[in-house]
Amino acid sequence: MKRIFNSIQCLLSPRSWLKLGIGFFILAAFFVTARTTFEYKRYARALYLFAGDEPKYLRMAQSLAEDNDLDVSNFWGSREDIARLRERASAKATRRYGHLYVFGKNKGIYSLHMPGVAFLIYPGYVLDLLRFPHKSVRTSKNLPFLPDRLLFTRLSLLVMAAVSLLLLLRLLSSLFPSFLVTAILLLVFVFDSPFCRIGLQVYPDGPALLFLLLAMNAVWHPFPDKRVNDILFVLSISFLPWLHQRFIPISLAIYLVLIIRCRHGGSFFKRLLPISGALFLLSLPYFYYFFSITGNPSPLSLVRAYGEKFIQLSILPLGFFGQLFSTKAGLLWLHPWTLFFLIGIFQGLKKERRHSLELLLVFFPYYLACSGAFPWTGASSPAGRFSVPILPVYLIFAGFAADGLLRASSPKKWLFYALLVSPFLINKVHAFVHLDFGYGRVSPADLGAMLIVGLYLVILYGALFLAERKKRSGASV
Repeated sequence: MKRIFNSIQCLLSPRSWLKLGIGFFILAAFFVTARTTFEYKRYARALYLFAGDEPKYLRMAQSLAEDNDLDVSNFWGSREDIARLRERASAKATRRYGHLYVFGKNKGIYSLHMPGVAFLIYPGYVLDLLRFPHKSVRTSKNLPFLPDRLLFTRLSLLVMAAVSLLLLLRLLSSLFPSFLVTAILLLVFVFDSPFCRIGLQVYPDGPALLFLLLAMNAVWHPFPDKRVNDILFVLSISFLPWLHQRFIPISLAIYLVLIIRCRHGGSFFKRLLPISGALFLLSLPYFYYFFSITGNPSPLSLVRAYGEKFIQLSILPLGFFGQLFSTKAGLLWLHPWTLFFLIGIFQGLKKERRHSLELLLVFFPYYLACSGAFPWTGASSPAGRFSVPILPVYLIFAGFAADGLLRASSPKKWLFYALLVSPFLINKVHAFVHLDFGYGRVSPADLGAMLIVGLYLVILYGALFLAERKKRSGASV
């Protein structure tokens, strides 16, 4: 009874009403923005335009709905083509099939991509099959089995994106006392990030954002019920690897953050033992998935069966600098507010060191994994698909910078920040800077671009350091 009374009292507080108002406004802004995108409209068209890796996830969803498995043999090519391919597989001439497909040990055809997205859209996809059955007149050449419309599939993606926004609001409002900072960050997230369009594509990055936010809330702003909080934490980080192997570093990093926090909180064994046991049990089906296809439980076994490396050390420096600084695909040029992310790292390590170190522990393993991927851009439009799952980290550090600017505001400081951001804003219109990075090995041109970026970072952090020293000595910056 006391808990119910406290909940009602919190709900009636002005802060809660303000948070509800911001949440409603942000959700409305998201739905209005999403409806204007091509990614939203295409689900109701007669000829679907799904490109890249999207058809692979849709084939897996169709296979789950019709065959109750992930063998997509029935949804690719004619029977004669499949028979010839099976003969080649039996002769061990090749284990590949087409682009990013392999033959399993049972001679079935499986995608290299993980089935997590297919699991999530499965209920909506089944409803689409029932409500909008396939018509032979309205068909797509590469996906001839699709239902006439995919409205429920789109709805499932919209719901996941909306829940992500609410979880992001909850997390940001707990970290920043100023609702102005929270509102600014959320508006930037909706109107000036790849979120709205990537979140409506049949890719794992949008759902990964949802599960990462669930885990981040469970760690940095726990839910009231401890048991529910730990269950959500376990489910979120155990499901992330089902979306893609590149999310394994994120799951491990957040689990490490929890270990560090439990060590300081005095509940090391009492809380960590049940969580670790549950994570171990939930990991068994994951490893069995690979064993059932390749005979090897390693998450890398599918890639080894295909015979190509998609993570290469030679690409790492290109992606490390390119993800932020490439004028074609870098976040800094496409979304100049991410400059505040770089500034926020400096501000956060100075004022919120514990939170900042924990966030960087989550950020860098994933960022490095994506930097070494071929291609490091994510090969999708808009650019920045790989960055979508960790956009909350970008926003939090940008919030540290914005909060510091608003708390200690002065004309000189505003001018200083304006001078830092203006080149990136001007370049979006006039494109006077061209700073691109390749996708293979580092070339002399790439080395020159890296030196320019390194010099810029030295100047940026040097200026911030000198400004902080002047501030401490009494001079206003």
